[in-house]
Amino acid sequence: MYAFENKTEKLLTEHKIAGSTVFVTDFEKVIYSKAYGTLSTKTGKFTEVTSLYRVASITKIVTGVLAMRAKEAGMLDLDRPVKQYLPWLELRDKEAAAVITPRMLLSHTSGLPGEYTPDGPRDEAMLIPSLKSGLPELDLVSMPGEGKYLYSNWGIRLLSAVLESVLGDRYSALAARYVLNPCGMTDSSFFREKLPECSLSMPHTRDENGDPIAEGDIKENYVRLATGGLYSSAPDLAKLARMMMRKGIADSGERILNEESVSEMESAHATLKSGDTYGLTLQLHNLPSARQCIGHYGNADPYSSAMFWTSDRRYCAIVLLNTMKEGIRREICDMMLDEIWH
Repeated sequence: MYAFENKTEKLLTEHKIAGSTVFVTDFEKVIYSKAYGTLSTKTGKFTEVTSLYRVASITKIVTGVLAMRAKEAGMLDLDRPVKQYLPWLELRDKEAAAVITPRMLLSHTSGLPGEYTPDGPRDEAMLIPSLKSGLPELDLVSMPGEGKYLYSNWGIRLLSAVLESVLGDRYSALAARYVLNPCGMTDSSFFREKLPECSLSMPHTRDENGDPIAEGDIKENYVRLATGGLYSSAPDLAKLARMMMRKGIADSGERILNEESVSEMESAHATLKSGDTYGLTLQLHNLPSARQCIGHYGNADPYSSAMFWTSDRRYCAIVLLNTMKEGIRREICDMMLDEIWH
């Protein structure tokens, strides 16, 4: 028994998390998994290890892998101005609009501001109209190319439009074709209606006493699928993580990315206020032990998630919650990695 097991259960109970899945894999196989609580306080159905959650910004890893596959195919130059792919791109600052590149979008150094609109059109065709109407109204927080980090879903949305343009399909279809399916992520989808309802962990808000209450609906916005729209399970996410830990090779043995692409994604491109650094859709995070891990957090309130693998590529921890409590995902994830990584 691991020491983190009792600590994890205590944290989840203390902070009244309705349902959670915690998971550890090495680069070959699952080495620990446990499900806690319920999928919904309304039904009382127990969470299972294979239960599905909105994984929020862990989706950005999928988007990053898709971008690197487009790069390897010669369809995307990370340092070519986005405006050369999307001539319609307009910002208030015309000079900035002319120099923003996919690399800046992937590393959140484009100067575009933050954005979170969880509820919106259920139509992927609205991606470009939403960008055309929204981007010209924005004030940049810094000039592109200055290397200043600001987490920007506007930037990832713009990147998804670039990917649609160069690869010739909707983002969801591209992500499935080039990332989810090759990695064997057969339980993952961007669309709730394609998921088995009995496996879906519902979002939980809180009542006046802080007790979790299941919501009957999930906020969705199809123009921001690339930023955080994926539904997945811990076992499916582990397949994506193992591919990255093997430097591009999926469980099937198929090479998804070249080693150079994985290294480029994991290289620091910007520094966060916390002292952590950010690569290309990947955060490089220092554990309490000061050792480094690589991955991403997710937050689609009230869903919360974390997926990080160790820098020596031996272990990956995944935490999925259906109830929001700031910091819990990180604490549990760090705790598991620091104990298992020896």
